[in-house]
Amino acid sequence: GYLSRRKLDKLRYQRTAIECIQKNFRKYLVLRQWNWWRLLTKVLPLIQVNRTEEEIKEKDSQLESLNARIAKLEGEKNSLHDEKIELEMKVTELSVALAEEQNNATGTAEMLEEESNSRRRLEEEYAELKSELDEVTNQ
Repeated sequence: GYLSRRKLDKLRYQRTAIECIQKNFRKYLVLRQWNWWRLLTKVLPLIQVNRTEEEIKEKDSQLESLNARIAKLEGEKNSLHDEKIELEMKVTELSVALAEEQNNATGTAEMLEEESNSRRRLEEEYAELKSELDEVTNQ
């Protein structure tokens, strides 16, 4: 039943495939004798060579443009690296200058505090001396 039908279908499919292959081969044998087919079979590889040469030229031009772009980007990278180094040096210099200014400000604040204390002390001394002078002149 079922298996024999499957086997018969498979044989029919194979027979159709064999007939198709035989038909195509017969047509090829006839086609092979035509002069234009001979010319085409000789010219096709040459066309492929031209295409390959064109592809190689195109790839070479792409490679050159990419190399130029790489060189440009490397130049930009180097200039940015140099600029980074310069900026880091400036930051270091400014940090040193800031530390010096902070030290100077601390020193100035201490001097100002000493000056205010000394002024206050002198004003108190002046007030005492003035009061003593007033007492002496009042007597």
